Amino acid sequence: MTLSHDDVSAGAKLETISRPIPSIAASLSLLLLACLLTPGVQAGEHLSSSIASANFHPATTPAESALHSIIILAEQEDGLFEFAIKAPWRDRKLDRRFSRFFSSSLQDSWAETEKKEVQKNCEGVYRNGEICGLDINPVTCSQDINNGQYEYKTEKAMSDFALISYKWPQFPEILATYKMIREGNRWRLDGVSCNPQPTFNMK
Repeated sequence: MTLSHDDVSAGAKLETISRPIPSIAASLSLLLLACLLTPGVQAGEHLSSSIASANFHPATTPAESALHSIIILAEQEDGLFEFAIKAPWRDRKLDRRFSRFFSSSLQDSWAETEKKEVQKNCEGVYRNGEICGLDINPVTCSQDINNGQYEYKTEKAMSDFALISYKWPQFPEILATYKMIREGNRWRLDGVSCNPQPTFNMK
């Protein structure tokens, strides 16, 4: 699946940073080595060591290409973050446009997690100047972007399901594992497991 110019704004301003935020995964490599020796990856799990970074490549399969398009959209469109967390101030006219890329179950999971974070951090009410909800992009699992340069590895695939990990080429850490589902001719994002956390609809 590819996005049209209407879906991905070519003029969006991108920032280049030195490293993705969730770099804590590197310190967990030895602890997770035993998990890496277990064949197969289940939904809700992600591989977290440099050993697991082998065989990553630019998006190739239809499911990987669909995921890549979604990640590019997420890094270029601020409105997508607001849509994902169901921000009260979001432009609701964009809801229909963005919703076609995600399952309703994932959208519900994002909204529920954001609600819990706002309740925990700000007593259920957004406050000016404070981070009350999620502090990472729930699609990319990072506070940063890498100018569209990402690599993917399909951990498990069936005709209507794919479990895909992604990373930045310049670093070994896996940032997230995604659950993609196919509905008709379209691949949708159905679950996200950020490394090391949080996790959205990955049961």
